[in-house]
Amino acid sequence: MQTVDEQPETIHLYVVREKAARPPLLPIFLSMVALSILIAVCALTPYQQPVTRLTIRVPAVLLPLKTLTARVVVIPTGVKVYSATTAHGTLTITNGSVISQTIPQGFRLNNVVTDTAAFVPAGSCSLNSL
Repeated sequence: MQTVDEQPETIHLYVVREKAARPPLLPIFLSMVALSILIAVCALTPYQQPVTRLTIRVPAVLLPLKTLTARVVVIPTGVKVYSATTAHGTLTITNGSVISQTIPQGFRLNNVVTDTAAFVPAGSCSLNSL
């Protein structure tokens, strides 16, 4: 059997603080550069109102160019009277709308009067004559 000494043993304990780990500087530097670029772009770019554009397509029929010439001998004295005549012709109407239209008889458009009624179907790009 072993005997134990009654004298306490002294243990010396030293606490040494380690150096704190420093964060790497590259991510901080890159984030500061990106933030500076973002602020510069936002501050230096002029604000523009959004532009709303509307495009309307209207069907058109190209008509041939006609040149009319007239020659009249001018009489320096006297009065010459030309009697009035009624013009006759064909009026062409197309309907690009989704609603069909009926043109009544006697419809007046810039001193032009229709002599018969006409039906113009919806979305018709074909030619209907009066």
